[in-house]
Amino acid sequence: MHARSFLLVALALTISVTAAASQSSATTRVSWTVLPFATLGLHGGGTAGDEVTATTPLPTPGAADLARGYVEVPGAVGLTVRSNTAWTVLVEALSPNLGTSDDGTFTWSLDALQVGIGGRTVDVTTYPQVLATGHGGQHELTVDYRAELPEDGLPDGDYEAVLLYTITTQ
Repeated sequence: MHARSFLLVALALTISVTAAASQSSATTRVSWTVLPFATLGLHGGGTAGDEVTATTPLPTPGAADLARGYVEVPGAVGLTVRSNTAWTVLVEALSPNLGTSDDGTFTWSLDALQVGIGGRTVDVTTYPQVLATGHGGQHELTVDYRAELPEDGLPDGDYEAVLLYTITTQ
């Protein structure tokens, strides 16, 4: 009889522990942080690996271009910025000049090239220049090119500039 009492006490103790456990609760806290981000897209370009490229040829200067001293390419490149924070788009040239004439007697200086958005232009250099700034959201940017022509005209040659557009967050 003594063993039976022990079994009843043990059973009663187990039932009360189980009942107490069913009344307890646990709280789980879930939280996350959204980090600042910004992406830069290039319209009209193709992809090659991790790079997106677009080629914009400068037109052959006409009489009006020669008279005013520069050639323009409005809407040369389209950029799309997507961001959840303040951002800055930078531009820099990866080439030290715009090229050389066919006979090698003329090198078109990089100083001749400017890029702009909405009427604000910057000189293109071999180090990053601020092209545009903004805040979160999606923004479409149209980039215009302008190249100053040499006073004596532009000799026949192979001219190009390789430009790098980058975006940073603040």
